[in-house]
Amino acid sequence: STKKAEQSYNKDELINLKEQLTLQEKLEQLDQEIVTLQQAIEDNVSLSSTKKAEQSYNKDELINLKEQLTLQEKYTKKYHDILMQEVQYGFIFKEDDNLFKNLKQLASKIKINKPVNEYATSLQGVFFEQASYLSQYHLTHEVDELCHEADDVTGHFIIKATYLGKKIPFIELLNILQERIESQKMLIQEEDRHIFEEILVNTIGKKIRDRIQASRRWVDKMERYIKDMNTSSGLQLTLKWQSKKSINDDELDIQNLVRLLEKDYRILKDSDRQKISQHFRTKIENARRLSLDENISASFHQLIREVMDYRQWFEFVLYAKKPNENRKELTNRIFFAYSGGEKAISMYVPLFSAVAAKFESARFDAPHLIALDEAFAGVDENNIDNLFALITKFDFDYIMNSQVLWGDYPSCPSLAIYELFRPNNAPFVTKIAYKWNGHERRAVIK
Repeated sequence: STKKAEQSYNKDELINLKEQLTLQEKLEQLDQEIVTLQQAIEDNVSLSSTKKAEQSYNKDELINLKEQLTLQEKYTKKYHDILMQEVQYGFIFKEDDNLFKNLKQLASKIKINKPVNEYATSLQGVFFEQASYLSQYHLTHEVDELCHEADDVTGHFIIKATYLGKKIPFIELLNILQERIESQKMLIQEEDRHIFEEILVNTIGKKIRDRIQASRRWVDKMERYIKDMNTSSGLQLTLKWQSKKSINDDELDIQNLVRLLEKDYRILKDSDRQKISQHFRTKIENARRLSLDENISASFHQLIREVMDYRQWFEFVLYAKKPNENRKELTNRIFFAYSGGEKAISMYVPLFSAVAAKFESARFDAPHLIALDEAFAGVDENNIDNLFALITKFDFDYIMNSQVLWGDYPSCPSLAIYELFRPNNAPFVTKIAYKWNGHERRAVIK
């Protein structure tokens, strides 16, 4: 019984202890919750103060922004009115990409951070400098105040002109003058049409056509002469007279230009006449521009002569061919790979061709005189004979000097030879005359 009573007591005591522990834990939890709630209250109080401060700041900021907006609206209204004033004066240009590009380039060349009054002073200076060139329009100027005050700007510098007894804005005068310029251009173009189509194409064009045809016949003849040459190395030369390529898109290709000029003017289509006119108009406009260039010494007349010089439309191209090789244009690289004799042949052939071309325009009884110093130096005997043959075929009159050359070659039909002799450093020179008749050389004894 006693044991049972003790066990019952211990059980009740254990239950009581458990209840006490549970209450203790709940009390601790309540204490923790109280601390948490107190911290939350403190945080909310702090946040409330911050929110109140932010609300006060935002209110002040809103007032400030409203004041700025009111000020900006005032500025906007002011500059809108000024802009409308600019429009009335015609100072606002239409949108133009080229204008904007030009203004941008101009702005890059000048100081854009200068005060506005300096620009105004510069504008007045330009006005007084240029007014004399437009004195017939009686230019005047006045400063018109802006409809509102603006920083650094006092007003508009208004220029007016007198046209047909009426005062008009300067912008309007510019438009009138531009219209007159365009009208004059149309009249000039109509005159150009008469000049180019009637005179240049029909009259001058016929002379150019005749000379080009004569030159081609001469080139063909000269090429036959060159082809007949047999050099000791087997070098064969070919000379071509070909048209140059056009540089400007408005210019006709020379080959097409010559083709059109060779046609009878009366059967040319209008489109072909316009092509020829545009070609020469571009050439003459370029010549006019060059004549105004301070660095160009040639006069406009001289430049026009160059434009109409058909010889400038073509170029000589020399081709060379050696045995077992293809024909190639004789460039510097190929030339410097030749032997001394081949180089001499390559130089003398175009030289004689150019001289012969010059003599073609001479009178029929004019001498075709050439002079060579140290003639054919470095050329072998066979090639010298070929060069004399070419000179003979070109019908040149010539004077040559050389230390070793006598000129008595089969290809030379006749020759007067003088040997200059100076014995023992004497103060005089003796000449000994010879004649070559194509077969033998004989001394001339008087």
